Amino acid sequence: MALQNPDLYNSLHPLLRANPLQLKAYLEKVACNISISGTQTKAHCYFVALDGNHRPRVNDFARFIAEQIVDIAIPRSEIARALKEAQETGSAAPTTRLNNKARNLFTKLPKSGEVRYVEKSVHQC
Repeated sequence: MALQNPDLYNSLHPLLRANPLQLKAYLEKVACNISISGTQTKAHCYFVALDGNHRPRVNDFARFIAEQIVDIAIPRSEIARALKEAQETGSAAPTTRLNNKARNLFTKLPKSGEVRYVEKSVHQC
């Protein structure tokens, strides 16, 4: 990625807290540096990687993101304070609080707008 998208890499790399190669298991590159006419925007498109049966690994990707939720949503200084408190007290409570806080930062919607189609079998009488 660094060679193909040096600006993006240089912008995001300092923010990474985990190994960026971990994402390769979940995302496949479609296109990079696609210009959006009338703007200075460059698009980079990816899709969720497929499993051995050629199905998207959506659940695996969602699980991966959920496991990274504190790193994504909580400032590093707050994480450092919680880790220090956890080390000093021997309790996991400070990190559990951060996990709960990170999860609560996201909106909970009863429906995401997706429509799921259920195939119904039709029996003739």
